[in-house]
Amino acid sequence: LARCDRCGLVHSLGHHPPMLLDAGYGLRAATHDGVDRRRKQRSIALYDRLTEGVIAEPPAGARALDLGCNTGLLLDELQALGWRTEGVERAPGAREFAAAKHVIHDLDLENDDARVHARGDGFDLVTITHVLEHMKRPVTVARFIARHLTAEGLAVIEVPNWDDAARGLWGKRYRPLELGDHVCFFDRDSLRAVLE
Repeated sequence: LARCDRCGLVHSLGHHPPMLLDAGYGLRAATHDGVDRRRKQRSIALYDRLTEGVIAEPPAGARALDLGCNTGLLLDELQALGWRTEGVERAPGAREFAAAKHVIHDLDLENDDARVHARGDGFDLVTITHVLEHMKRPVTVARFIARHLTAEGLAVIEVPNWDDAARGLWGKRYRPLELGDHVCFFDRDSLRAVLE
C-alpha cells in the first residue's frame, strides 16, 4: 500500500486480474435470499434519510443508474419505488442475471470515453456502492458520474472508510482491505479530493 502525497489517497500497488474476481458473481445470483434483500432495503432507507426523502419518492419518469450493479439487487429495490432503472456491470454472469429485469450496459467506467447515453438527458440518480474502491482510476469514474447526472441529479457513493477504528484492531485481517480486490482506500478527505 502507498499514500499519494498530493491527495492523500491510499492505494494498492498490485491487484488481481478482473476475470479472477468476476467468476463468482454469476453464481452468487442463484443464492440471493431475504437477508440480501433486507440489507439492500436498509441501505435504501439510509440513503433516503441522508437525501431527505429523494430516494423513496421519485418524480414520475425519474431515471436511476447503478454502477457496478452486480446482479441488480439495488436496482430491484429502486424499481419497486418507481425508478426507471439501468445498470452498468462488467461481470458476464451477474450482467446476464440483472438484464432479466433491467437495462444493463457493459462499460468500462475507467475509460474516458465511456457513455451510457448519447443525448444530454442524464440520470436523476446515480449510485455506486462498494465499487469505487475496486477502481484504479477513481477520478475518471467520478467524471463518468458527473457526465451522467441531470443538472439536479443526485449521486450516492458508498465506500469502506480507511479511517475506521476497526482497521487498527484487525490489521491485515480487516475485511474491507480485501487486498488484490480493493485498490483504493478512501477516507473523507481523499474521497472529497477525488470528487472535486
